[in-house]
Amino acid sequence: MKALIMKEFRLVVHPATYMLALLGVLVLIPSWMYGAIFIYGILVAFFNGMNARETHDLAYSFALPASRRAMVRARVAVMALIEVFMLAVMVAFIALREPLGINGIAVEQGPVGCAANLYLVGLGFALFGLFNAVFYPLYYRNPLKVGAPFALACIPAALAITLLEALPYLPWEFCAPLGVPGFHDLGAQLTVLGIGVTLFAFATLWGIRRASHAFATFDA
Repeated sequence: MKALIMKEFRLVVHPATYMLALLGVLVLIPSWMYGAIFIYGILVAFFNGMNARETHDLAYSFALPASRRAMVRARVAVMALIEVFMLAVMVAFIALREPLGINGIAVEQGPVGCAANLYLVGLGFALFGLFNAVFYPLYYRNPLKVGAPFALACIPAALAITLLEALPYLPWEFCAPLGVPGFHDLGAQLTVLGIGVTLFAFATLWGIRRASHAFATFDA
C-alpha cells in the first residue's frame, strides 16, 4: 500500500495539485465566499485523473503485483491526504486572522456566506467526503473517462457549497454563528468540526468500497 501511494505521488499527482492544496490561504481575504476554496480542492481529482490517463498509469498499475482494490485505496487515500492538508492550511491561516486584525475588518464589512471559522472547516470535510463518495464509484467504472464522472460529482458538491454560503442568512438562530469569523464559541465549532471529520471518514471509506466494486467489473 505504501509503495502504491508513493507511485501515485510520483506518477499521477498533477504538478498543479501542490498549488491548489495551498489555496486555503485565501481565508486571509477579509470577506469572501470561502466555499469557493473547496472548488479548487475537488479540481485536484480531475487533474489527477486526467494526468493518470495521459501517462498510461492504468497499464503500468496492472503490471504491478497489486490488486484492483489496493489501486483504488491508494488513489483515494492520496486524494484524502490532499484534502486534509488543504483544510489544515485553512485552519492555520484562520488562526492568523485575529493577530493580523483581519477578523475586525471582516466584521466591519459584513459576512459573505460562511465566515472563516471551524464551522467552515467542518462543513468542508463533509463536502469533500460527499465528493469522494460520488466521484470515485463513478470514475472507476471506466478510469479512462474522467470528465463525465467529475461533472456528475460536481452537481451535489455545487449544491453543498451553495447551501454552505446561504446558511448564515437563514432565519434560524443556530445558523447565525456561521457568519462570525474566528474561534468564538469554540466548543460548538469543535463539535461541528468533529462531525465533519466523521462524515468525511465514513463517506470516503464508503466511496472506496463502491469504487472497488465498480473497478472489479472494468474490462481492461
